Amino acid sequence: RWSPECRVDRARLRGDREYLLQAVRGALQEVDTYNRGLTTLDGFTRALEALGLDLDQPEVDTVMEFCKVVDDDYVIVKDLLAEVAPDTPRAKQTTANLAIFPRDPPEGSAPPAPPPPATPGLLGMAPASASEWPGRADAIRKVFAHWERGLMSTETFRSELEGMGVVLTAEFERLGTGCG
Repeated sequence: RWSPECRVDRARLRGDREYLLQAVRGALQEVDTYNRGLTTLDGFTRALEALGLDLDQPEVDTVMEFCKVVDDDYVIVKDLLAEVAPDTPRAKQTTANLAIFPRDPPEGSAPPAPPPPATPGLLGMAPASASEWPGRADAIRKVFAHWERGLMSTETFRSELEGMGVVLTAEFERLGTGCG
């Protein structure tokens, strides 16, 4: 359960705008239990009081830039939540991102070496060109499924992928050593 006494630096709350908005968002999550971006005026006031803020303080004016009080004593806080939300939602963040989508080389550097010629692998699949990527997805899934179930070693898994023309990045290698 969220507890402002344990988590809020009251001095920083008054001087750091970003910290203030994040703290108010945390307190509002207690009163906006359905995550609708809407709370009662009473709940909004309780959230501010839990942070040690009174309605007449300048910090509350900063918060109110992103909130709207409607006639029936509700406060819409969706703009505040959007202001402090991360650019990439947590559900879209992944640690395997660099293994799947390697970074482009810096401007002016030499392009990466072409992959070695494809050779038939364990499943007998070796596409002839990069234009066959859509067809390789199923083959890659099958090889991954074999590796995931423990039916092949990590080394065999890597060689299968390389045999399909997949260029293994350093991030892929790092993830592979942790999982296999």
